[in-house]
Amino acid sequence: MRRLRILLSTFAFSPDGPSEARVGWDTATRLARHHDVTVLCGDIAREKPTGSDVARYFSNNQTIPGLGIQYVEPTCAMERLTALHEKPGLWAVYYVAYHAWQKRAFAVAAALNQVKPFDIIHHLTYTTYREPGYLWRLDVPFFWGPIAGASDIPLSFARILGVKGTMAFGSRRVANSIQRRASHRARLAAQKAELV
Repeated sequence: MRRLRILLSTFAFSPDGPSEARVGWDTATRLARHHDVTVLCGDIAREKPTGSDVARYFSNNQTIPGLGIQYVEPTCAMERLTALHEKPGLWAVYYVAYHAWQKRAFAVAAALNQVKPFDIIHHLTYTTYREPGYLWRLDVPFFWGPIAGASDIPLSFARILGVKGTMAFGSRRVANSIQRRASHRARLAAQKAELV
């Protein structure tokens, strides 16, 4: 079996970070045993946990054959938006910053693909239907997922969430309803994908 050139979009990427970051790390390192994997990863928070975790790992360990990491730096505006999203009712602001990061990641991926084309692209983490990124626009077989985020919390949970939780819950339901009907990019990404 020939080694494929795989571009893996794993915004969250860490050997010892939270679950999404571990999914990115574990998938990339296992694929690298059999294929040449380039990981697009990044941060939009000031603390830059992905960058820190990856740097710390490779300062204490050898490189992983078959694995290349392309860290996509955030802008100051992305970091500010990320900090703002922690305020009550502003959770959706995070997606504005993440969307901007996805645009930067696409530019990096397009440049890499032009130099040496990829055989497969897989958008792995974060995988919500809210933000499919742009990698599906490259003329390379595209895989998307697993995908989450479109489901709503049952209304019966509202009474146990309290006032603050109910406000967040309500704004999320409204955003989900609108986005399920209006997300043109998500529809295009799903249509272009070999597998969702």
